[in-house]
Amino acid sequence: MPPWAWAAAAAGAAAAAIAWTLPQQPRGPDTQIFRDEGKGTLVRVGGDRLPEAVALAAAAFAKSPVYLFIFGHLEAAAREEALRFMFERGMWIIARDHPGALFGVVQDGEGPLAARPLAAFFVLKPSSHQVGILDMARFGLLWLLARHGLEAAQKMVKAVKFGDEQMAVGRRAVDSEPKDVLVLERMVVRPDCQGHGIGSWALGTALGKLSDDTGAPCVLSTQEARNATFYSHLGFETVQEQDTLGMHSWAMVRRPRA
Repeated sequence: MPPWAWAAAAAGAAAAAIAWTLPQQPRGPDTQIFRDEGKGTLVRVGGDRLPEAVALAAAAFAKSPVYLFIFGHLEAAAREEALRFMFERGMWIIARDHPGALFGVVQDGEGPLAARPLAAFFVLKPSSHQVGILDMARFGLLWLLARHGLEAAQKMVKAVKFGDEQMAVGRRAVDSEPKDVLVLERMVVRPDCQGHGIGSWALGTALGKLSDDTGAPCVLSTQEARNATFYSHLGFETVQEQDTLGMHSWAMVRRPRA
């Protein structure tokens, strides 16, 4: 094979590898109403509103201890950009595998539902959805290496491993197999909408349907004391507290209510 053919083959392989790490935006259903009676309209977020949900979550988690651990060397704007990159790919994967797992609250107001902004967002997915090495590549790890260096990538691997350990603690506490457990992630309420009970209403409504009605317990991990207090008001109890990776963490579980 002539040299130019080898070069063309190598370029094609590299392009294919890059394309593989950039999953296509899900073609699932658009945003659908879950419940429209309460402190807004609770919806299952579809591909049409996924960019808005990503931006909301990235802005909220830019100062989260776990992401400061991973991206603490970056300025605030660059850290938020990195989180948008990671969250976008992660939520694409969740939307592909579990299209009903992404929840949002559309703010009350004038105009059609699609024209009003999200006031809150969270992920409530089955714990059987695990992020393996291949998914981590699709989740942005390869681009993370290129853009932010080996140290940030190594820290992300440590953070993912620690998160998996926290989920295992929760599952053991409720004595359930992974397929029987829900995992709560990325809970955020827009700052100007906080203090009005929107988050409590939305999460409580979703848990009532997906946990209480099905008998599935829910687990979560948080690194902020105010979050642990918030979740305790919704029936979560702390099953483990520990200091690791330079942060304090709470593993919490909520058993389904009769």
